[in-house]
Amino acid sequence: MVFLLRCYRFNRDTFSNLLSMKIQPRYFVWTESFTVKAFEIDNDGHILLSSLANYMQDAAGNHAARLGFSMESMIENNQGWVLNRFTINMTRYPKSGEVVRIETWPSGADRLFGWRDFDLYDSRGEHILSARTGWIIMDIARRRPIPTPDAVQQVGAENKRFANVEVPRRLPKIDTEAEFTLPFRVRRADLDINQHVNNVRYMEWVVEAMGGGLGEARPTYIDIQFKAESTYGDHVIAERHPSTADGQPYRIVHRDDARELAVAFVKQ
Repeated sequence: MVFLLRCYRFNRDTFSNLLSMKIQPRYFVWTESFTVKAFEIDNDGHILLSSLANYMQDAAGNHAARLGFSMESMIENNQGWVLNRFTINMTRYPKSGEVVRIETWPSGADRLFGWRDFDLYDSRGEHILSARTGWIIMDIARRRPIPTPDAVQQVGAENKRFANVEVPRRLPKIDTEAEFTLPFRVRRADLDINQHVNNVRYMEWVVEAMGGGLGEARPTYIDIQFKAESTYGDHVIAERHPSTADGQPYRIVHRDDARELAVAFVKQ
């Protein structure tokens, strides 16, 4: 199970708009700028990784709307995009007051996944990060993935640009004993409109477990996969595992039934 972030109505008009991207290339890459606010920075003065993730997801949603999607609630739709994977390769972390320019585009698709890439720059045009996200189309009523429509796959096939970020096909299984654990209880503020924990919260919990307190926690690379849902009042545990050649492994697990909610590999 993965996490519903935004729902869009998939109908004939939507797919026509997607297919029309072939003859309207100016719509293929979306550009949007954000200014880093004081409440979006860490205790060291740099922007929170979760704030950058929120910028990217906002830009992705706005691009989808520009391409002809209509945002709807879960109740009004039977299908929706869900975020399964988020991989970020950092160059640097901006500070409060800096302008972050996002470029994002659909970068590929197969039978199950649709991919969207990102490049972020500052006001001088210097690189901030590259990222790739992996999305699944979910049957909301049945809570099951459905095959990616041919029209969406065709849009991805048109892409000739890829972000500079390494994304392994699968994340390695984490089967070691945790060397550090940190408990959390799901709050109301952690929930999205679908009453499930927002995917960015899992990223925040991983970063919190990195520092183990107030230690430095600025990943240069993070690859996180969202695997199951959690809801209000759940008790979850962030686990840090011994470092490997693939990076430092982290798991977010449900305290009571040991369900794996998210896994991540981080380099610092």
